[in-house]
Amino acid sequence: MLAGLGKVAADRDERAKAEDYYRQALAIREQEAPGSLAVASSFNDIGVVASDAGKAEEYYRRALAIREETAPGSLGVAASLINRDFHFGLSSTVSILPAAIL
Repeated sequence: MLAGLGKVAADRDERAKAEDYYRQALAIREQEAPGSLAVASSFNDIGVVASDAGKAEEYYRRALAIREETAPGSLGVAASLINRDFHFGLSSTVSILPAAIL
């Protein structure tokens, strides 16, 4: 529910409000299922709306680390890489995406 409210706020370009909702969702997810793909999704969500590039990268890296550990070669890993590269204007993702999605 909180992540959904974060998405609505992000769609309205209310980044600070979205980040607040995503952080609340993250806190619950970390308590309920630490190191899970749900936690990775929360890290990714925060990265998308973070106003500070350094913090965004940190959250993308945390999401990627969890996804690589729990579901290597998955679409989640690809999504983390794509979001990171899009946010920072990089183009390195295509060469390392899992073959299953190319």
